[in-house]
Amino acid sequence: MNNMKPLLVAVLALLTLSSISEQAHAYTFVEGYAMAKDNDPKFMGSGYAATLNKYQGTLAKAAFAPTIAYSNSQNAGTMSGTVGNSVVYSGNTITVSQPVFSVDKYKLYKEADYRNTLATSSIIVSEQDLATRLFGFIGSLITATEAIKANATRIDNLQKQSVRAQKVFDLGQGTITDKRDIEVRLQQALANEITLKTNQKIAQRQIYTLTNVLPSDNDFLLPENHIPKSRTLSSLDELVQGFKDSNPTLMSAKSTEEISKLEASRSRSQIYPTLSINQTSTFGGSSPDKNQTMLNVSLPMDAAKVIGTLSADVNESQARETRRQVEMQALMQIYQYYETFVLGEQALINKKLAIESAELSVIANTKSAQAGVRTTMEVLNSIDILYQAKNDYATAEVNLANALLNLLLLSAYPTEDVIAQTQAFLFNQ
Repeated sequence: MNNMKPLLVAVLALLTLSSISEQAHAYTFVEGYAMAKDNDPKFMGSGYAATLNKYQGTLAKAAFAPTIAYSNSQNAGTMSGTVGNSVVYSGNTITVSQPVFSVDKYKLYKEADYRNTLATSSIIVSEQDLATRLFGFIGSLITATEAIKANATRIDNLQKQSVRAQKVFDLGQGTITDKRDIEVRLQQALANEITLKTNQKIAQRQIYTLTNVLPSDNDFLLPENHIPKSRTLSSLDELVQGFKDSNPTLMSAKSTEEISKLEASRSRSQIYPTLSINQTSTFGGSSPDKNQTMLNVSLPMDAAKVIGTLSADVNESQARETRRQVEMQALMQIYQYYETFVLGEQALINKKLAIESAELSVIANTKSAQAGVRTTMEVLNSIDILYQAKNDYATAEVNLANALLNLLLLSAYPTEDVIAQTQAFLFNQ
């Protein structure tokens, strides 16, 4: 039994290490999106809405399907020439009605394809919405984490300056002003660290609300010495054409507009006559069985339906303007995101060079201050400039990735492909 103890300890250690390894696994944008699709109630609810639209499309396809009605009747009566003798007449009736001509039903039938398109488009729209919401939270986490790293560098530099200032002051070569200025900057940086960590935790919790998995501090880290993975964008004309041909939001707006037109036409057509053929069979009663075929013409005279056409016209106009608004706003966003990405790539390179220059500036100012050429305030300013340069770089990179994500989504690229490309651009994966 004692010989088994080392083996058990080894097995437990392996299991513990395996558990730690799994917990430390940093999941990606692609994995987060997959988890969000299985957890986010807004996205999952959109699936039910799409299903309802599909059912409505199926119902519209069946506009001219026949209807069948069954009835059973039992009527008590008195035979002719008798007093007090009651007779029960019974029978079963089946009526099959086949619509032949109905403008209302024809317009309803034409809605079917638009409702199916609306159902399909709404699912893709909800996928794109989920991707942008998730990336918004991921972007907040990235900027918060990078700010924490930049602030840590600032704290380290300020602590070194504080130690040096104390030594110089103790030797009688420094001033109390320099010492206090450094202490103020250091305490501000330490207080800022708490704020930044709070922002980081909030962003992690926001991601958790979508994915049901809480990111760790090691998730969604930008690589060291990060160089964004460049990609060749399609031309602006091709991106705009992709939007016009396949953008799901635009397709939904167009389908809604067409459905509104048909609904308005249906409302107006309800005052038109309808034609149907009715086949009635009576059997199983005290009366002889009989079959009867009739041609029915219905001419509705309903004032409420006539007045209802006015609201239908308003809905049609509203849907048309909604479609125009969607198209105009999206085209403007495509132009904005395209320019942001194209010009932002060069700006990102410049911001990377700015970080390198700021790092050299801190070193140069520190040495110059030691030589008496630069003041302590100039050293402190160079440290703050380095902190700001690192923050600017992280923010610019997130904005650039966001522009790429939204540009490709607007141009109707598949959502999963867009997420993979954004992840490759941002994390070199």
